[in-house]
Amino acid sequence: MNNKYIAPVIITAITVLYTLGMCAFLFWAMAEDPLPFWAVMLILGIPILTAVVFIVALLQRIKEIKGGEEDVASKY
Repeated sequence: MNNKYIAPVIITAITVLYTLGMCAFLFWAMAEDPLPFWAVMLILGIPILTAVVFIVALLQRIKEIKGGEEDVASKY
């Protein structure tokens, strides 16, 4: 793996692991005190969607780096 990929991968991994840990905690808390199905889907859906968005952003960033755009912000 190239050094250019390390920071985006680490930040994404930390964020996704944190988000999934939060989902696991919420799932455990809701098992102790059940909520309606729609509430469970809403409460767990938002963090899961956030994790998916972070993974998609990582894949786009890797594509940018492979395309030679290491520092996209320097264009502005």
